[in-house]
Amino acid sequence: MPTGGRSFRADGVSVMALGLAALVFFAICGINQAAAAESPPAAPGKPVDFDAAVGLALRQSPLFTKSALEIDLRHLDETDSRTAFVPSVTLRTRYFVDRPDVPNLAPHAYSLAFLTDDYNPVEAYFTLQVRKIITRMAILGHLQVIANGLHRLAQGFLQLDAMKRLSPLQEEAIKLAQKNLSYQQERLRIGEAAPPEVEMAGQELDLARLEKQHLKESQDSLEAGLKSLLGLAPEAPVTFDLSPTRRQVLENFDPARANLKEVQSRSFALQVQSLKKDLQAKNIILAKTRLLPSLFFGVETPDPLSAVDASGYYFSVGVKLPVWDGFRRVRDISRQRTILRQFDAEAELQELDVGEKWRQAMEQVRTAMRALKLAQAKQEVARLKARQAEIRYQAGEPLAQVLAARRESLEEERQTVLKALDHDLARLAVRHLSGDLVYHYVDESSWRR
Repeated sequence: MPTGGRSFRADGVSVMALGLAALVFFAICGINQAAAAESPPAAPGKPVDFDAAVGLALRQSPLFTKSALEIDLRHLDETDSRTAFVPSVTLRTRYFVDRPDVPNLAPHAYSLAFLTDDYNPVEAYFTLQVRKIITRMAILGHLQVIANGLHRLAQGFLQLDAMKRLSPLQEEAIKLAQKNLSYQQERLRIGEAAPPEVEMAGQELDLARLEKQHLKESQDSLEAGLKSLLGLAPEAPVTFDLSPTRRQVLENFDPARANLKEVQSRSFALQVQSLKKDLQAKNIILAKTRLLPSLFFGVETPDPLSAVDASGYYFSVGVKLPVWDGFRRVRDISRQRTILRQFDAEAELQELDVGEKWRQAMEQVRTAMRALKLAQAKQEVARLKARQAEIRYQAGEPLAQVLAARRESLEEERQTVLKALDHDLARLAVRHLSGDLVYHYVDESSWRR
């Protein structure tokens, strides 16, 4: 028996040891999972184009986290409203340690009661409808946040692409400045130039190099901003695929095919304003339901202090109706109706604001197109002048005229890149306002339950 007891105790210790080891293992796994969840997302291993960037942003961007969690909260509120169709039940019990010694008291020194809270089924129904509208508003708010985030992401891609296009032009500008400096130094050596001309050429070269550095810093800043939108660390090794960026971001969108009616139907601001009016109409009904009596129910034992010699459980039902509240409930109905009229006025102003933004965006597209065409024409003229200067140089004209013509042609080409960026950004703004950008990537029904 003693031996058996020791054997049993050893087995028990072994089981306890294995149990503790398992607990430690699962605890470590939980810690590792939590650490993995809290660690920043890993950078993708291949170049990221715009579609891939949108996918990353929708999955892990902190920009969208708050509004997404707001939808979850509103769904929980809906669940609370659904459970309100069944009144809450409270258990109340009392025990009298020292009851009066009188005849015919209840046989038990305790009381037990199951009581419901005040119950108004009409109010519960309309409260649920209100919560559904609020959830819908949260979804639209989240979609607006996504739309703004995708607009910023698309702007970043277009701007980064323009910076990449400007980089070789700036390199060419540096080479021209170096040639001009060498030319002026040679002229100074043979006595055809003054020292200020050489100094000016040196300053132009320094300025070209500073512009190259500024361009590089602008590219780094844009890339860091894009990484932030994607939920990545600024130092994450990410390569952005920018070929061809215009087709990635704008696809086949034509601003001329969009119209104000479509913009208004897809405007999240106008949809939210319409829901606010529906919500306020429900609030008016809720204010009226508070004039109705509320019910309450109970199942309880007799009062231990009553002179009733009885036991068991007894069901009761009651009605609660405030008799005097200073007409606050009546005034609340008028208050809610006044708020509805305010929302009507806000909706009209919001509609006018959307229309004005649309007209400004369309005008910006037309203005940017005219500026782009003018820049392209100037670039072509400057290119022809540069070609003409080269021909004259072959005929014996000074090199200075060739370099000046090339610098002018290079500057006009740089202006064309910038004007093309302005035009692309203007087209992107129209695509954003029309809702074509966000609805291309996001399905609104995915947040509905």
